[in-house]
Amino acid sequence: MRASVWRFNFDGSDGEPYATNLRNAVGLAWELGSDRLWVTENGRNDLGEALPPDELNLLRPGGTYSWPAC
Repeated sequence: MRASVWRFNFDGSDGEPYATNLRNAVGLAWELGSDRLWVTENGRNDLGEALPPDELNLLRPGGTYSWPAC
């Protein structure tokens, strides 16, 4: 369940991953008037003030977002 965004029924049953391999996904928001889900990701630590840059990702159901593979 780590490094992932999951979706569940309202009663907490039938959990399934919505998107996986996210590193420190901290901001999560639905785009108003659409079904698009956005997330901010904090990049790796200890490489300098601007390295690597943080990301803004549009999540897609079943999407895999590279961490820790890259």
